[in-house]
Amino acid sequence: VINEAPPKIVKYIFEEYGINHTPMIEIARKLYKMEIKTKKGKNFENRTICYILNNPVYIGKLKYTPGTRKAHTFDDPNTILVDGKHYPIISIELWNKVQQELTTTFKFRHPNQRNSTNISNWLKGVVRCKECGYTMVLNNKKLRK
Repeated sequence: VINEAPPKIVKYIFEEYGINHTPMIEIARKLYKMEIKTKKGKNFENRTICYILNNPVYIGKLKYTPGTRKAHTFDDPNTILVDGKHYPIISIELWNKVQQELTTTFKFRHPNQRNSTNISNWLKGVVRCKECGYTMVLNNKKLRK
């Protein structure tokens, strides 16, 4: 049995991203302005939108990855997709369009990649004081003479 509100939100997210090419963070902002919350009552975030766009349950499939309990594993080669007994919310055409867009968007992104442009923070948390053992932190305050 389909609850009517969530499918409308899911369709909106897929159409905004796949058809209108709206960035995920902008979709989350629009949902916030519309006062739409997740099923846990929280605001939508970038990662929530990303999870929804990668979840094959919306095209009537079920996903299983042997040996892992992580729900966010979408690119594991051991993942098995099977047809579910539930009604698909998203058409396969829209799904494929979104997956193509996601592949293009994240083509050059590496998981957990640090931003190399902020040179002042490269050693943050790595360098420790010989005297007290605390880690180095960035302090933007100017020293007084």
